[in-house]
Amino acid sequence: MNKRVELYRQTDWILGDSMERILTSIENRRITTGDQLFLLSGCSTGSGTTMCTIQMAIAFAEAGYRTLLVDCDSRKDSKYKRLCNEKEKGLSHFLLEDLEFKEIAYSTIIPNLTYIPIGGVKQNPIYLFRNSRIVKFLKEAKESYEIILLDFPSIRISPEATLLFHLVDGIILIASLNETTEKELLYAKDQLISYQEKYYGLIVNKISLSDLKGQMRDYDYYKQPKMIHRYIMHLKKRKC
Repeated sequence: MNKRVELYRQTDWILGDSMERILTSIENRRITTGDQLFLLSGCSTGSGTTMCTIQMAIAFAEAGYRTLLVDCDSRKDSKYKRLCNEKEKGLSHFLLEDLEFKEIAYSTIIPNLTYIPIGGVKQNPIYLFRNSRIVKFLKEAKESYEIILLDFPSIRISPEATLLFHLVDGIILIASLNETTEKELLYAKDQLISYQEKYYGLIVNKISLSDLKGQMRDYDYYKQPKMIHRYIMHLKKRKC
C-alpha cells in the first residue's frame, strides 16, 4: 500500500453528533440488507459532500469497520482537492491504465481507513465511469472492505454519478441548508425514481446551532424520503 494520507476528524460537536446519528441509521438498516457500497452526491454545488463523506468514513473506521473512501470527482481541479494531488495514482489509472487495486490504495493515519484518489488521468467523466473495469474495481473493493463510500460531485452537474446507481447498494444525498434550492432538490429526487429501494436519505449540511435546536424537536439530520419534503417546506416558509 502507498504512503499514508492525513485525515482528521472535525471537532465541531454538531457535525460529530450528526455523524453518530447517520452511522446508527445506516448500521440499523445494514443488519437486514448487508449493504456495503454507498454513493454520496450533493443536490447542488458547494453542499459539502466531500467533507461529509470524509467524516462519515472516519466514523465508520473508528467504529471498527474496514472502510474505503474513494474520490470519484474528476471534474474538480487538483489544487482545490482536500486530499492528494493529480500526480498520485488513483481510480482513473485503475480504469484506464490497468493498474492493480493495491497500487492505487493509500493507507491513512486513521486505523481501518483506506483512501483512493481519483488520479491524474484526464478523461471525460462519462466515459471514465462507463469503463467496464469499474465493475472489477467495485467487486475487489467489496471483497476487501466492509464499508465503501464513493464521493461524487453534485448530481446536478455530474450525470456520471447516475451511471453507478445500479451498481451500488445505497445512495445518500447532501443538501446545504438555505443554499440548496427547491428546484435542485426536486431534480435530485427525480434521478432516484427508479432506485427508491437504494435511497438511504438526505443529509442537510451547514446547519447552525440555533437551527439544530429547533429541528431536533421534529426530525434528525438523517431521514428517509420525508426529509426532502420537510426541507422543501422549510424553503417555502423562508420565501413567505
